[in-house]
Amino acid sequence: MTAVLRESGRTLAVLPLAVHQTNKLRILTWHAGDQSDYGAAIVRNDDIATFATIDAAAVLRNIAKEIGDIDLVYLPKQPLTIGGMGNPLVLPGSINHHAGAHAINFRPGESWTEFLNHRRSASTRHQLRKKMRLLEKAGKVGFKVASDKEEAFQFATHCLAAKTRQLTKLGHYDPFASVEVRTFLQNFFANGVGQSTWAVALTLDDAAIATSIGFVRHNEWLLYQMAMDCDHVANTSPGTQLLMNIMEHCLASGVERLDLALGDENYKFEWCDEHQVLLTSCMPLTFKGRVAETGIRFKASVQNRMAESPRVYDFGKVLKRQLKKLKLPV
Repeated sequence: MTAVLRESGRTLAVLPLAVHQTNKLRILTWHAGDQSDYGAAIVRNDDIATFATIDAAAVLRNIAKEIGDIDLVYLPKQPLTIGGMGNPLVLPGSINHHAGAHAINFRPGESWTEFLNHRRSASTRHQLRKKMRLLEKAGKVGFKVASDKEEAFQFATHCLAAKTRQLTKLGHYDPFASVEVRTFLQNFFANGVGQSTWAVALTLDDAAIATSIGFVRHNEWLLYQMAMDCDHVANTSPGTQLLMNIMEHCLASGVERLDLALGDENYKFEWCDEHQVLLTSCMPLTFKGRVAETGIRFKASVQNRMAESPRVYDFGKVLKRQLKKLKLPV
C-alpha cells in the first residue's frame, strides 16, 4: 500500500507502507522493510524542508486509523536526516538499529596510492598485495566496468545468481528466487547502466569470479549487491579485491562518495570513514502494541550490546546458524 501526503493540493511525500499480520498483531511498517537497507519516505529535493516540519506521529495515527485495527506502527532502519534536514518519521524515543550504514568519502584529487596509504596500515597493505599476487598466479586478473546494456545484464545476472547460491548455502531467505524479481533487476541495471546504475566484475582468465551492481546519484555510487562465485580462489579474498578495484575506479572517475549501505561486515568498518546510526520508530496504538513494543526494545538492547562486542557477536551468529539447522518448531 502507498500513503500519499499532500500539501496545498500537491504531492509532498510518498510513504511505501504495508500491514504485517501476525497471529496476534497488525503492524504498520515499511513495504519489504526486511529486505531493504533503509526505510524512508520518497520526497523530492525541493520538498524536503516542508516535509521535515510535518507532525509525523499524527500523520501515522491517521493512516493507521484509515486502515483500521492497527496495533503498532513500526518503521525500522531510518536515517536521522534526509537531504540535510531532520527526518520527521524518526519519532521521540526511537531505537538505535544494531547495524548502521557505512560510506567512503574520497578526497578531491587524491590518488589511489594516497588513499590506500592513509586508509590502511603498512602490514595490511602487505597482506592485500600478497592476496593479489596469489590470485595472479591462478590466471589473468581483470576488472571490467559495464559499458553497455549487454555487459551490464551479464554482470547483474552473475551477481544475482551467485548471491542466490550464497544465501541458499547459509540457509537464508532469498529475495531473488522469483524469476519475475530477477528479470526485473537484470533489466533495470542493464537499461540504466552509465546513467542511474553501474555494474562491475572481477575476472580471472576473462571469466567473472566476483560481481557487483549498484546505483548512481550525482557524484555518488551506492553498492546494492556484491557476490562471489570462486571457491577455487576463495583464499585470495576476491570480494576485497573487487571492492578495491571499485574504489580505485571511483577515484579515477571523480566519484566523491561510495555508499556501502547497511551492514555489520568487518570490511565496512575497515574501509569506511562515515558511519551512520539508523533508527527505528516504534509507536504502539493498542495494549497489544505496547506489549510488543516492550519486546522489540528488549531485543534491540540485546542486539546493540552484541554488536558492541565482536566476540559475543560472532558467537551469536554461530549460535543462530546452529539453531536454524535444528529446525525447531515456532
